[in-house]
Amino acid sequence: MVSPMGSSSRSAPSRTLWALVALTTLAGLGLTFWASRESTEREQARLEAEFQLEVRTLVRALEREIGLFVSVLASLGELHTLSEAVSDEAFAEFVGKGLLHQKSVLGAFGFAQRIPRELRAAAEYRGEDSAPLPFTEWTPNGIRPAGDRSEYFPLTYQAPELGLGLPLGFDMASLPGQSAALERIRSGGGSALGALAPSFQPGQPAGFFVLAPIRAEGELRGFTVAALWPQAVLERALQQAGIRQMQITFFDPQFGVPPRSPEARWIAELPVAVADQEWMLRCEVGEDYRTLRGAGSATLIAAAGTVITVLLAAALGILAERARAIERTVSERTRELLEANRLLAAEMDERARLQEALQTATLREQQRIGQDLHDSLGQKLTGAVFLARAVGAAGEAERAELLEKLIDLLKESIAQVRRMARGLAPLEVGEEGLAPALRRLAEETCEVFNIACSFDDRGAPPGLSREAAIHLYHIAQEAVSNAVKHGGATDVRIDLTEQALRIEDNGRGFDPAAQSDGAGLRIMRHRAARAGGRFEIRSEPGRTIVRVEFRAPPGH
Repeated sequence: MVSPMGSSSRSAPSRTLWALVALTTLAGLGLTFWASRESTEREQARLEAEFQLEVRTLVRALEREIGLFVSVLASLGELHTLSEAVSDEAFAEFVGKGLLHQKSVLGAFGFAQRIPRELRAAAEYRGEDSAPLPFTEWTPNGIRPAGDRSEYFPLTYQAPELGLGLPLGFDMASLPGQSAALERIRSGGGSALGALAPSFQPGQPAGFFVLAPIRAEGELRGFTVAALWPQAVLERALQQAGIRQMQITFFDPQFGVPPRSPEARWIAELPVAVADQEWMLRCEVGEDYRTLRGAGSATLIAAAGTVITVLLAAALGILAERARAIERTVSERTRELLEANRLLAAEMDERARLQEALQTATLREQQRIGQDLHDSLGQKLTGAVFLARAVGAAGEAERAELLEKLIDLLKESIAQVRRMARGLAPLEVGEEGLAPALRRLAEETCEVFNIACSFDDRGAPPGLSREAAIHLYHIAQEAVSNAVKHGGATDVRIDLTEQALRIEDNGRGFDPAAQSDGAGLRIMRHRAARAGGRFEIRSEPGRTIVRVEFRAPPGH
């Protein structure tokens, strides 16, 4: 006969065991929740720090681009004073051949000279050997002859011709909003952000004229001017900084503050100096930023903790008679889970430090290249050349001494510039030299890769500049390299006509839409635009065609 006390005695260990199972389950789930939450907070803090670092990196890249633009524009003022010692033809020839760095930074630029009312007639006449330069001004209905004013700032030179979208003789002071910028540079300030620049394409973002004063004996004699396109500068800075998955807004607060995105998770706004004005750079990221960049450690910890908790609870239920062993197992598993969480957190911290170190090293390299490009060698050489051309006006006694000093300076400067050029632009593609370069590319491809590669020369596009030729050569080089290395092509054809550059191969093909954001395609599109062409690519199994079509002379 079994007494109730005996039955109660046998059920007590079971109740204790199930209570232990329940306690272990709750503890495991609670620990998992805590570890997951801690990991989530760490991940959020890391992502936010990474976002802030990327924003600061972008601001520094943007300020470097704008600072380079403004400083190069200001340095051209020295050429304006030297240009009076040489002819217009010699000055135009030098600008076309000797200011490649300045033109690559500024694009089109020009000089505007201050002309008082009493000198207007003489300035418009310009002498018997030069064509008249009538002064014109802006009106809401178009450009018309300039009215009577106390002074004028006519555009006396621009490179290339009509590059600024305005005719020579146009009074830059007549543009809406330009007077405030003129007052700022007249009062002794540096470069100033001026009026809106004319847009050459429908839908193109607005640009602004930047004015850099030219002074002599403390008086404003005029200014150098170039069009700054903020959106283009921002795109170059984004490319340098490698920023992605951000919504970027670059705006002037004086014209209003655009609304913020309602879906933004993090928003950062930092000021950026644009000449003498302060613009704002707004960076916004949404949930996709966290999704694409998050390590997923919180989910991993939650899944691992849940699995471990279930296994522990199951083991407690099965091993009812080994409660002490189960307790030791639970304790051991808990310690392992905490250690795993600690190691995972340490690994995340190390990864964040490595990423920051990599970004810092990249930033230092970008700063070094920017400093090299901003070197004064080109300006020294420019001044030396103009002074050498003007030495004919010097007296006999000082001419020999000037020539000797200028020759030494020219030799040193030219040697340094050539060394820089070999490092930055090793490709030698001169005017009318694109076809021979493409022929060499085809021959070298045949020799190196042992495939068929032909070049058909049916004439180069008219007005092809050296810069445009270099961009077209690099496009062909990239297309041939992709065809051989990635497409497995055995037959590549390069065709050059007056209307287009075309590269066709018989490789395996790919989906251009799926790789539209790839660095290679983005760079080729950028080069085609810089060369004045329109980039197209079509691909299917067995055939890929890369084409750069020209609607106007490239490089203009």
